[in-house]
Amino acid sequence: MQRLKQAGGVLLGKLATWEFAASLSTLASHFPPARNPWNPEFDPGGSSSGSGAAVAAGLAFGAMGTDTGGSIRYPAFCCGIVGLKATYGRVSRAGVFPLSWSLDHTGPMTRTVKDCALLLQACAGPDPLDPAAAHVPVPDFSAQLGQDLKGLRIGILRKLFAGDCDKEIVAGFAAAARQMAELGAEVVDVEALSLGELQATFWPLSLADAAAYHLPDLRTRAGDYNPDLRLLLAVGVLVSATAYVQAQRAREQIRRRLLEQLKAVDLFMVPTLGALPGPIRAESPGLVLLAEDFPIYTALFNLTGLPALALPCGFSRTGLPLGFQLAGKPFAEATVFQAGYAYEQATPWHGRHPAL
Repeated sequence: MQRLKQAGGVLLGKLATWEFAASLSTLASHFPPARNPWNPEFDPGGSSSGSGAAVAAGLAFGAMGTDTGGSIRYPAFCCGIVGLKATYGRVSRAGVFPLSWSLDHTGPMTRTVKDCALLLQACAGPDPLDPAAAHVPVPDFSAQLGQDLKGLRIGILRKLFAGDCDKEIVAGFAAAARQMAELGAEVVDVEALSLGELQATFWPLSLADAAAYHLPDLRTRAGDYNPDLRLLLAVGVLVSATAYVQAQRAREQIRRRLLEQLKAVDLFMVPTLGALPGPIRAESPGLVLLAEDFPIYTALFNLTGLPALALPCGFSRTGLPLGFQLAGKPFAEATVFQAGYAYEQATPWHGRHPAL
C-alpha cells in the first residue's frame, strides 16, 4: 500500500476479509460479512471479499487482496471483476498477516485488465521488508496490451475440472476458449492433475503453516476464534511432519511438471471455481472448504508460484458472474495481461456492472 501511495494512489479505507484470511464469513461471524453487489444475499467470495465487492460495486478504481489458495481470484470470480495473483515474490507481502509463508501472495483487483496492469506496475518490485520478494526487473506490464494472439499457445488443464465443475461454468469456459481461438491463439488440451491430487497436496501445507503461526493463541485463547476457523486450524495441528514433507515433495513435482509444459505452451487456461456463488451462510459451515464438493482450482498456481489472472466470462441463469483463469510462465505477467486484454476487448462482460 505504501508504494501505491507513493505512485499517487488515494486510499479510501479498509475492506472486509474472512477471519485471518481463512474459513468462510457468515452472519454469525465476529464482523458482518461483505455482500455480493450482484445479489446482496449471496457470497462475494473470499478471503478478499470486501475488495471484490467494493471494486465490482464501483466504490473504488481498484483494491488489493491477498491470495494463499485463491483469495484474490475467488472473489474476482464471484463479483465479475479482474484479479491477479502475480508470480511468487513479484509483489511484497510486508505488513500482511501470514497464513502460509510459502503460499501467500498479494495482488491487485480491478474492473479491467488495463487497470490491473497499472496497479501491478505501481506495487511490484523487490522489498527488503519481505525476504521472499524477488530481485528481478519490473517490466512495463502494459507493453503487450493490444497485441494479437497469433502464435500464442494456450493449454487447457481439463483433467483438473472434469467431473466436478458446474455445467454453466463449463459452458462459459468453453465459450471463452473458443473466443481465444477466434482471436488467433492455438488452444489445446494438456496433461493435468486431478482436483483430488491438488487438494491432497495443498491442504496439508496451508493448514499446517497456518496452525504453526496461530499455535500460541490456539493454546491460550482458542475460544476467541470462530468455530469453523478453529476447526481448520485444529486440522492443521494434526498434520504430521511426514505428511508435510511428502506434500512438499509432491508440490515440487507438480511445479516441475507445469514448468516443463510451459516449454510447449505459453499459457494455461482453467475455470476459476467449479461452483456458483452460494447464499451467505447463517452459521459456521465447518470443514466445507476441505470438501470435494467445493471445487476451487486456484490453489494450483499458489503451489507453483505461477502468475494467474482471473477474468469474467459471462453470467449464470440467476445473474451471477462466471469466470476463468489464465496462468503463465514465472514473471511473464505481461503475456498473461496480453491474452486477458485481448479476450476482454472482444467480449462485453467487463462493461456490465451491478445495478445499485
